[in-house]
Amino acid sequence: MSDTTSPVLSGAEPGPDPSAAAAVAALAGRGWTLATAESLTAGLLAATVAGVPGASAVLRGGLVVYATDLKHDLAGVPEDVLQRHGSVSGEAARALAAGAARRCGADVGVGLTGVAGPDRQEGRPVGTVYLGFCAPGVAPWSMELALRGGRDAIRRAACQAALDRLVGIVGHRGNESGGWGVVPRDADHPDDHAAPPGPPEWPPAAPGDPRDGAPRAEGRDRTDPEGRRRRGPGEPRVPLRDRARTQRGLE
Repeated sequence: MSDTTSPVLSGAEPGPDPSAAAAVAALAGRGWTLATAESLTAGLLAATVAGVPGASAVLRGGLVVYATDLKHDLAGVPEDVLQRHGSVSGEAARALAAGAARRCGADVGVGLTGVAGPDRQEGRPVGTVYLGFCAPGVAPWSMELALRGGRDAIRRAACQAALDRLVGIVGHRGNESGGWGVVPRDADHPDDHAAPPGPPEWPPAAPGDPRDGAPRAEGRDRTDPEGRRRRGPGEPRVPLRDRARTQRGLE
């Protein structure tokens, strides 16, 4: 008979998740509180944070919004966002983050939505995950992940990615104007989700701006959602009358 004793039978408990512990410490250092709105992770992120001793100082609460209608009813995701972009989208993730912070009265909100499998959802392949974030001094932003594995692996990897990004953002000191010292280089860009936060290539947008806080990466077209080119840093402003003449081929 084996002498090995099960941790459950012995009463032993696993220690807190290191990333969750780091997130709690970073939030406490700022004096900020946290709320979550989770779809595919169904409360796993909030539960992981709650496993850290002292988490009550920062964790306000969380919303489990597995069903699409609850994303609107509980988290306040606008119906037009769900209809136009779907429940698995960067737009939905940003709205979930903002809704979690607003509904729970927290400083920082994190939203998670995605496809854990086994089937595709809204045309998205299994492993597609969107993380949304909001915090004081910056518009809500989101990032896309492409994860591999079974349902449990995808859900846990999404939770881990959210914690790691949260630590990277909250852990940086803000600038003198009170905003964040760091924002993501290219929110919603799938090739950049693993990169640590870096200085913005394009200043964060105010709420309501078509870019909705998604900085554009260096080298990409500076165009708005209607395809019109945006003036880049350092470029002279072209009067509207001259711009119209140029577009008509008069110059």
